[in-house]
Amino acid sequence: MKILIVEDEPITAVYLQNTLKEIDPGLEILRIIDTVQGAINWLKANPTPSLIFMDIQLADGLSFDIFEEVKVESPVVFCTAYDEYAVKAFQTNGIDYVLKPFDRVSIERALEKSKRLQVHYAQNQVNIQQNYHETFAALNKKAKTSVLVPFQDKYLPLAVQDIAAFYLIGGATYLRTFQQEEYYYPHSLEDIEQALDQQLFYRLNRQFIVNYKAIKHVEHDSARKLLVVPCLKMPEQLKVSKEKAGAFLKWLEER
Repeated sequence: MKILIVEDEPITAVYLQNTLKEIDPGLEILRIIDTVQGAINWLKANPTPSLIFMDIQLADGLSFDIFEEVKVESPVVFCTAYDEYAVKAFQTNGIDYVLKPFDRVSIERALEKSKRLQVHYAQNQVNIQQNYHETFAALNKKAKTSVLVPFQDKYLPLAVQDIAAFYLIGGATYLRTFQQEEYYYPHSLEDIEQALDQQLFYRLNRQFIVNYKAIKHVEHDSARKLLVVPCLKMPEQLKVSKEKAGAFLKWLEER
């Protein structure tokens, strides 16, 4: 698979390139381009890439301008820190919409989605763009604003913004509110992560999803890990691996 990266943040571009190669060493990164005009010129002069990872806000304009100047036939994974462009992204060649700061998991998911789509539609001789709306239906769902938790013989409605963290204890999922109330919540962290606003919540590790407002500060821990110090009591320490440390700090900075 041959991939073109259109990204004007050098650190992000290099991180994306390295992450893609780590996920699949067989990938070929054709070029990293940092402007709208540069992308237009390159696409006019070169064969169609297998996939494009494209930032939306570039130094000389929005990447949507590229589609006005050149016919882009490649599927596109849009990468941005803002979600207001989602609808327009899906009206072009977008097959996924990854919010920054992204990490290996989100990039791997986007890459796998691209591979599945290409294989599926090639086998069935179906035009990919005619089927995009089915793929994107789940992506357009709004983030959860409330949850129902079982408590004794009833269900309690809780506003998501009042929840400090979701976590695993002994294989079961619990949530903790800012009022230090703890409730069993019968859903997997994977499903919870997909339903939450990623601007407000972050998956620190396999055990914890934390609310931005619950973070007091962050400290360096051993082996290049990060220790997240919460503003309220948690069942155990909150740690971020060295692989996710950079993406997590960027997420904090851009809130």
